[in-house]
Amino acid sequence: MALYVGVDGGGSKTQVFVLDDESQRGVTCVGHASNPNSVGWDAALAAIESLIGQCLRSMGAQAGDVCGLSVCMSGVDRPEQVAAIRKRITQNFSGRSVEVANDALAALAAGTGGTPGIVLIAGTGSIAVGESASGNTVRAGGFGYLIGDEGSGFHIGRAGIMAAIQSAEGRGPHTVLWEQLRDAFHLRQPSDVIDAVYQSSYPVQKVASFAKRVIESAAVDPVAEAILDDAVRHQASLVRSIQDQLIQHQLADDALQQLVLSGGIFTSNDVLTERLQHRLPDVQCQVLRVCAASGAALRAALCHRRMSGNGNWPDPAWMEGWRRAARNPQEIADPSSDVDAGQSTMVSLEGM
Repeated sequence: MALYVGVDGGGSKTQVFVLDDESQRGVTCVGHASNPNSVGWDAALAAIESLIGQCLRSMGAQAGDVCGLSVCMSGVDRPEQVAAIRKRITQNFSGRSVEVANDALAALAAGTGGTPGIVLIAGTGSIAVGESASGNTVRAGGFGYLIGDEGSGFHIGRAGIMAAIQSAEGRGPHTVLWEQLRDAFHLRQPSDVIDAVYQSSYPVQKVASFAKRVIESAAVDPVAEAILDDAVRHQASLVRSIQDQLIQHQLADDALQQLVLSGGIFTSNDVLTERLQHRLPDVQCQVLRVCAASGAALRAALCHRRMSGNGNWPDPAWMEGWRRAARNPQEIADPSSDVDAGQSTMVSLEGM
């Protein structure tokens, strides 16, 4: 076996995609969140290691079968963070090529097939990243829910919850968001939201989960509509910042026109995508419809082959096989997770 492991570690869940380059089989597994700023370093790394192990066992593989790993995690960028994670990962995968990067780069690679572009992630949190043909990257946002995450699910959910409470208490405009919040969180009165959020195992994700109700209400509720307009304004600002940085550093090439949109805010429906495209008429918005972890696995393969001196790889046939696998991900269940990961299956790159 020659395996490439891709990790997409987010604020709501973690997904691992393992591709066997020889037999052209792959497997994915979904588990707990692994943003260290939300769940802590120990929990984040434990989630990743558990999922990798589950995938390898399902394939009858061992750590020695892995050629390369790309561990892409939200909340990770600083050199000391990267070094610490790489040290932890290489304890189990000694001698293998290990890349540690922000999770935005996994989504970008999954959307562009490894070519230059810009990715905007709006899930629980938010961040925009641009990567040039030379591999240089720039970023905007990604500062976490306490001081950032503009236009994210947390941003929208928090604004919606606040508007709902204010409406119920008569200190804000009337909005259907109170009825939505009451139903979503099973509340009787506004004060019940305190326990619903603060006693939750994952309060940040709990708040972000309400974004779906806000988006659904925007068509009939002016308060929800205003919240979405504010979110899209912030999202467009993140993208414009990336464009400006690429131009400033003379890295623009073809990256300015290709925008990959990732995260539940965009994949759950088309409302925000359409609004953002209207604000950014000069870019081509493409919603990521495949798992970002497959992009991380692609990055792992590219990094390993570059280190091996094979500059002409990958060939078109290999890339088409990877694309077929990415479009048809199947998951195995992680027994340690309460995330519904589907049935235990393997996916073949051939004959799909």
